[in-house]
Amino acid sequence: MRRCIAAVLLVLSLEALAAGRLSAAVADDRVDTIRLPSNGLADEVATEIGAEKRRPWKCCDSPLCSRSIPPRCRCMDAVEHCDEACTRCEASQSDSSKHVCNDRYHGWPGPNCTDPDDIPSGPGVSGPPVVSQATEAGEETSVVGGEEKPRPWKCCDEAICTMSFPPICFCRDRVKKCAKTCNKCDKDESDASRHVCGDSYFGWPGPRCTNPDDGHVPSGTGTRLEAPI
Repeated sequence: MRRCIAAVLLVLSLEALAAGRLSAAVADDRVDTIRLPSNGLADEVATEIGAEKRRPWKCCDSPLCSRSIPPRCRCMDAVEHCDEACTRCEASQSDSSKHVCNDRYHGWPGPNCTDPDDIPSGPGVSGPPVVSQATEAGEETSVVGGEEKPRPWKCCDEAICTMSFPPICFCRDRVKKCAKTCNKCDKDESDASRHVCGDSYFGWPGPRCTNPDDGHVPSGTGTRLEAPI
């Protein structure tokens, strides 16, 4: 009789032990199931934070940048070959044998080509890129390679131009509809209902739209502005 009782108790003990191990295993599985997605999300966030877009040029002597922080920049350097990272390498309007990268880069334009120590790259620059803002109420065409070319816009309030003579200009006005002479009418990044002409123009940007007779902004080479840091 005692042996039977001992055998029954032994069987019950083994069953209880097996049940305890099974519940522990299930609990571990549940913990792992909860932990794994959070780990995956952390990796995804870390990957996104660490991802950086490569600059479309190695260096730039003539950057055109917005005054936002960080800025949105274009490099107006005319080069023989664009960098491999450039996706919109187009013929220069002032010299058809050279090319200009028409990509926009969200960030600082990087080092100077002729003097790499002149403008260091990164957000801590001591000498920010220089842009110019100009208006001119003169003729609405320029002569490029002996051929007259109409402006890609009728008027412009936010003209960004190089300091060359004559300058190369962009018009950053956000409009409902681009002028017929604009070849690259892009949707505005901040307002899809508006458009910005992506064309560059070799010559003065033309009259203002809101106040063509405004005397506070001189014509010609324009006002020299520095992007804030």
